Amino acid sequence: MIRLSVIWFQIDFVTYNSTDLNLNYIPQKMNAIVKLYIKVFLLMGIPWGILMLLFDLLDGTGFSFWKLVLRIVLFGGFMSLTLVSLHILKLNKIGAGKLPESLGVNHTRYINSSIVPNELASRLEADPAISKIYISDSENEIKLDTSLTWASFGENISIQARPIGSNQFEYKISSSPKLGTTLVDFGKNIQNVNRIEKILKS
Repeated sequence: MIRLSVIWFQIDFVTYNSTDLNLNYIPQKMNAIVKLYIKVFLLMGIPWGILMLLFDLLDGTGFSFWKLVLRIVLFGGFMSLTLVSLHILKLNKIGAGKLPESLGVNHTRYINSSIVPNELASRLEADPAISKIYISDSENEIKLDTSLTWASFGENISIQARPIGSNQFEYKISSSPKLGTTLVDFGKNIQNVNRIEKILKS
């Protein structure tokens, strides 16, 4: 498992040019990736181990400490390597930006635009990628509620508008998973923010 993790780090580092690979950036990046691998390992491995232990107790097999540890390590390790590695590859593929900044699943961005909130709501409803999403809007905020997909349990998207001058608005775009324990989203929330930014700048 350690060798596989190192391979993924090497693949990920290759996607960046030499100016990114300084002595301060590499440790910061590696630490963030390692922490994510560990979090997913614990989140997936421990509940699975406990669930299997309950089945053992119910069918009379009894408690075995080493069997519990083995199940946690095998399942948690497999899911961690698979999910986090796919998450990183997807982020690289969509051009999500530098790691570790883009590793998280909660994303917020501020965009200045001359588009008024009502016009933005109309553009969102007309956009083919967003029109199927449930949209509700108030005077200064638009909320979008996405449904379950293979990549996530859905996302909560908020767009808040603040006047900053003559015919100018500052938009705060936020996208986060509905499920609070989500650690990887395969770039889904970044894509949500990018799509809205594109509409605001079009």
